[in-house]
Amino acid sequence: MQIIPRESTYPSDFRREDCLVLAEHIKRKRSVEIIGMKRVGISNFLRYFIYQSQIKKTYFDKEAQIIFIPVNLNDLVEREITPFWLLTFKRLVDSIEVKIKDPKAVNKINHLFDKSIQTKDLFITIDSLRQALNYLIEQHITPVFFFIGFDRLKDALSVDFFDNLRGLRDGSNKEIIYIFTSLRQLDKIGNFLDENTKSRLVSTMYFKPAQSKDMVYIFNTLEAKYAVKLDKNIKEKIIELSAGHVQYLYLSVISLHDHLSKYKQFQDDPIDIINKDERILLQSEELISSLSVDEQRILIEVFKKQNPTSLKKLKSNYLWETGMIIEKEKTNKIFSSFLTYYLKQNIIHHINGDGSYLTKKEHVLFETLKLYLNTICERDTILEKVWPEYMESGVSDWAVDRLVARLRKKLEATNSKYQIKTIKTRGFMLEEK
Repeated sequence: MQIIPRESTYPSDFRREDCLVLAEHIKRKRSVEIIGMKRVGISNFLRYFIYQSQIKKTYFDKEAQIIFIPVNLNDLVEREITPFWLLTFKRLVDSIEVKIKDPKAVNKINHLFDKSIQTKDLFITIDSLRQALNYLIEQHITPVFFFIGFDRLKDALSVDFFDNLRGLRDGSNKEIIYIFTSLRQLDKIGNFLDENTKSRLVSTMYFKPAQSKDMVYIFNTLEAKYAVKLDKNIKEKIIELSAGHVQYLYLSVISLHDHLSKYKQFQDDPIDIINKDERILLQSEELISSLSVDEQRILIEVFKKQNPTSLKKLKSNYLWETGMIIEKEKTNKIFSSFLTYYLKQNIIHHINGDGSYLTKKEHVLFETLKLYLNTICERDTILEKVWPEYMESGVSDWAVDRLVARLRKKLEATNSKYQIKTIKTRGFMLEEK
């Protein structure tokens, strides 16, 4: 039984401009990489695009036979190539069983999939998938694969993997279409594609935060799901602060829902409650951590009301293309007040003046580890120093490991003289290289 997501209930004008762009790529048989900042709402948009009943009638020709095949890579238990192809094949089978009425076609493709499962051989799996896809194309059906969260596979990618993707597409006379979603362009993931090869495989579509009217649709479904009825002014303020970022909106509703479940009424200003919610702060932290050192530096300069025009041209348009920085009347500003609030509260320190900023917790961790230079700093010590406000409720090992990983990454990115060594079951040691 197919589970229909709540996004299918959004009205037919939801993110219309993005729908027009994506549909045009598909009609022209062009594969696409959709690039956007972390949790901005790409998956939310694609669930709408794939499952909303009016999409094909609205954006495609009536005679077009298109089958959408969502492959969410978060479903991959093993981030390896063979499981990827098996998952892709399985999602093709799932899709045709719902969309195709011809039992002969369904049985033929099911037989090819069973053969792949039984052998678990990579060559046989890809060849069987090729046969299944070519069979669909012979029936004048265009398969469109949506590889959602593609960068989750980055550690397993290889030249051969992309050759197989191209081979399937070229072998079908480019009738097969791939839609990749990722934080970064394909040629930046694993360095297995050069710019020219990538341009022959995919076009690039940057995905920016949603408009206010689209956020209203999302808010209404969240409000109904969590049975939260908020004042109109609060609702409008949350939409404004989220600034088109779907996860910010989602966490804002969850934050107020949890607060009202506990206290029955607001104990503080609702916006202040959201701003201080650990989940909102972690989302802001996640956005910053996804950036390169240079991009973080540019973001901080914008936050400090500087205008990094030369840096934009020299280093990266990513911040502007994804909408994390917006430009109005020749002035740059950060897209969301939630992110600005986080920067105001947390960004405090350079590492050796090299331009890489540490958050408050990263700075406290760094200074704590330096106190124990070349000796083991126990986990309990880190918890006591970094999270004193949460000692009663507790902090997970995952939170500690994540903080250490971020600091380690920044030390490596800036060629610091220090490095962090993990001491299993004990803690961590800061040592000079």
